[in-house]
Amino acid sequence: MQIDTVSAWRGRTVVGADGDTIGSVEEIYLDAQTNEPEWLAVRTGLFGMNLSFVPIAQASERGDDVQVPYDKSKVKDAPRVE
Repeated sequence: MQIDTVSAWRGRTVVGADGDTIGSVEEIYLDAQTNEPEWLAVRTGLFGMNLSFVPIAQASERGDDVQVPYDKSKVKDAPRVE
């Protein structure tokens, strides 16, 4: 995945494999060794107060959204950033 492609994803809606909205892309994190995009930091929750990391490896554009191969509950149950 190219940094040029994913850098435009900031602020976009993240949807799961089933099409349900998960949250929005807050930030993109790069692998320190390869400098390639590795993680999406996704704002989740009712008021976007939670921040969860989602692997970017199988993420793709779906219209104006970013689709990930995980459902909403998997992302919400993952460890969050404090």
